[in-house]
Amino acid sequence: MIKKPIYIFIVFIIISVFLTIFLDTWIKGCFFILRYVTNARDWRYSTVDNKTVLKEYLSLKTTYSPYVIWKKPHHSGKYINIDTSGERIVPQSVKGGKKIFVFGGSTVLGWGVPDNCTIPAYIAEKTKAEVHNLGCSGYVLEQNIIDLILHLQKGDIPDTAIFYEGINDVWLLVQKTSPDKHLQYLRISNMFNVRKSFFHGFYLLKRMFEEHKRFKHAPDIGINQLISLRSHFESSLKILDALSEKYGFKYKVFLQPTIFNCKDDKRKRFILSHYSKGLTNIYDSAYKELRKIKNNKFIDISLSIDLNSSYFFDYAHINRIANKKISKVILEKI
Repeated sequence: MIKKPIYIFIVFIIISVFLTIFLDTWIKGCFFILRYVTNARDWRYSTVDNKTVLKEYLSLKTTYSPYVIWKKPHHSGKYINIDTSGERIVPQSVKGGKKIFVFGGSTVLGWGVPDNCTIPAYIAEKTKAEVHNLGCSGYVLEQNIIDLILHLQKGDIPDTAIFYEGINDVWLLVQKTSPDKHLQYLRISNMFNVRKSFFHGFYLLKRMFEEHKRFKHAPDIGINQLISLRSHFESSLKILDALSEKYGFKYKVFLQPTIFNCKDDKRKRFILSHYSKGLTNIYDSAYKELRKIKNNKFIDISLSIDLNSSYFFDYAHINRIANKKISKVILEKI
């Protein structure tokens, strides 16, 4: 006969296991529902040129990819098409022409614009070259360098490599991580570091609220963090110098514009009302520090392009007209 204390203990274990599985599944379900509702009611629908393009973009999933951690999977849509290697299609690209790789985050991938209106697409249109859109949402400079190395390993060597950087690299500071990490570092690392227990569901719920809080309450950034960001960029440029010399390609790294540099107007105030007031200070301070970099391969175009708030969907992403302007400036610099 089972003694009562042992019986109670067994029942407790069974209930704990059930609750662990249930809570984990329930919280993940909350994440899914929240993301769906957020996408359906995204305030940026009021700022984009084509709501259908944005809806298709927001429906894109993300898949694991070795070394770079994630990529966009194959997608065939009306406005957005991504091949099996994770590259967004560039309709204007001319196969067999000079090969140009364009690296960056979602601004290069083409947030909210059709295939033929991305920065790489306009570069292809002007150069009649074989242009590859290697942008991926959330990528920082280091991930883009790793992606370049993976291409070089396969013998896929460009004539020119363009890196369009800055926004995601500074966002690392907002996420309270260091420049030698990637976006969503804590979320991804905790997949391995956090044991699934009775409290795992509560941990996921806590993380969900913390991520939302960062949009409204940007952290204070110290001078050491800013210097670390610049130092990391300088080290990455040295790596690119060595790779370009070894493999015989040219490259340039461009510091991209943000809405923080635009003149104050009603649209800018509307867009920034959805973010923390401290975000402006973070980007202003970080960009000021990055402009201290002394390397002729690093080019600041954040202030040299005549962009106003009407070109922006949010603090970072821009419309097709701005993409065309930026592609023209990039081609002038390379």
